[in-house]
Amino acid sequence: MKRTVLVIAMAMLAGPVFADDLCSTNIQKIDDTMKTSATTNPTVEDQVMRLQEKALEKQAAGDTKGCIAASSEALKLLERQTGGKS
Repeated sequence: MKRTVLVIAMAMLAGPVFADDLCSTNIQKIDDTMKTSATTNPTVEDQVMRLQEKALEKQAAGDTKGCIAASSEALKLLERQTGGKS
């Protein structure tokens, strides 16, 4: 019983760390994709840049969920633009 409680407690404490990692990873993926793939649509590129800025703002404010939401949306736009080759 104690072991189960300990495992659950560790998982709950580790959860925010994984979320922070996902936020940072997504932002890095956006940077890498923007540098390596030629986006032909300036509107999409502008939307991605705005979403990345929003993600960075959310990250700085400690809003991990907001960061993940904005960065994930930017990655989806990039994936559609590049045909899934990001």
